[in-house]
Amino acid sequence: MTVNDLKEDDRSAVKRMFQYVFEAVEAASLGFQVILTEHADIDEEWYQSAVVERWRSGLKLVPADWPSLGNTQ
Repeated sequence: MTVNDLKEDDRSAVKRMFQYVFEAVEAASLGFQVILTEHADIDEEWYQSAVVERWRSGLKLVPADWPSLGNTQ
């Protein structure tokens, strides 16, 4: 599901939420990173330029081959 699959009211709310986060981080000017895990993929330049990685088509934030917790081998 992408933001395009939502009703217009929901799509607008999602976009406003991301605009708020984007503007707050820029206004803080502290150089920190915000990691959001979602599938909104908003078709706006400010959003697309902030995307660093897309975890789709088998690419995952936490790869499946990472050792599980408690496995010390």
